[in-house]
Amino acid sequence: MDEPSDQLNDRVAVRIFTLCDHAAVPPDGKIYINGAGVQQLFLPQIPGPLRTLFLVVRLSIPWHMLGEPHTVRIRALDLDRVAIGPTDPLITTPFELGKPPGLRPGDESAINICAELSGLPIQQPMTLHFHLLVDDETIGSLPLKVSQIPPQGGAQSVFHLRHRRRRLADSLHQPHDLRE
Repeated sequence: MDEPSDQLNDRVAVRIFTLCDHAAVPPDGKIYINGAGVQQLFLPQIPGPLRTLFLVVRLSIPWHMLGEPHTVRIRALDLDRVAIGPTDPLITTPFELGKPPGLRPGDESAINICAELSGLPIQQPMTLHFHLLVDDETIGSLPLKVSQIPPQGGAQSVFHLRHRRRRLADSLHQPHDLRE
């Protein structure tokens, strides 16, 4: 029987899979992420374009899969698994990592993907899912709920209701002449 740790080393593993406000992968290989963990967005108008977001992925590649060609795909799908946007998949990244000197079986190698998503068309309030595939096998899914910003009239109505309550409360505390 395989040990759980052995099973993890047999396939590609997701180390990071998140939406964020901004990200970058400089030549040093680190991932700089700002505003990570975006799960919900409010758009000023729907239908309308999704504001700029960054999708960040870090995948661990097991030693025995190094030196082979692989492909990462990221798809944006609605709940009916219909593609959102002009292209499907949104991102396709072929890669092949070599075995650097000194790397031993069991050591982790990784690939970082940082993609700017901008202008994805949103036709209605929805939850869309970003599906992460490696060699056509889905290894992760990331939901994003998209809603419209409530109209400002709603906020003003709440303000006016509070103001009316305050005036009513003030009038109840004012002294009244009972003779009238």
